[in-house]
Amino acid sequence: RLINTAIDEFSELYNRINFKFYSSLSLNTFEEELNETLLKNGTLSYGNEMIYKQSNNKLLLTIIDHLSLVNDGSSDVNKKQMDDISNAIKKYRNATKMSFIVTQQLTDGVEAQAKLKKPSELERIIVGNSDLRDTRNSYHDADIVILMFKPSKLSIEKWFKYKISKHFVAAYVSKNRDGDTAILPMLEKGAYGIINSIDIDADNYNLKYEDYYKNLK
Repeated sequence: RLINTAIDEFSELYNRINFKFYSSLSLNTFEEELNETLLKNGTLSYGNEMIYKQSNNKLLLTIIDHLSLVNDGSSDVNKKQMDDISNAIKKYRNATKMSFIVTQQLTDGVEAQAKLKKPSELERIIVGNSDLRDTRNSYHDADIVILMFKPSKLSIEKWFKYKISKHFVAAYVSKNRDGDTAILPMLEKGAYGIINSIDIDADNYNLKYEDYYKNLK
């Protein structure tokens, strides 16, 4: 019954989402898509600035996965095109309160950095905004930035005292306009890509380490 309930809830959510897939996406097409969504849910006008009045209480959410794939169809990643999209996101977010989730790839800077550190230093290694691939303007435009990597790829046994396995995800909230930055230990569940935070301290987690991983299978 629980599975059937979950399927029904997911189906209802799925039907409320407007999925569109592009192999490439220019700035003009991106803004046209956003305007179409906004006009379905309110009125949009332009004067000295964009003015939007939403006619319902729907959550308007746009997800871009990932930023490096947003271009005009050329094979090369163009930093200017990525920056233009990031600026457009900031413009629409501020004018319409539309929410955006944008993923962006990282460089191999963490792996390179790890080679220069002592084993004891690796236990506190984090990803920084300098590790964002292709452009860092997205970091400056965003309200919240969460940088994530898997410590298991660095062949270390612990991260900030937490025991490591292939399911362990190290997350760092490096920017938060309305709150604090934070180090977040997390777990990835199986092939579904579901990531949950670990809500207990390292000492208690390490005592229950085996139980946590049994639940991930």
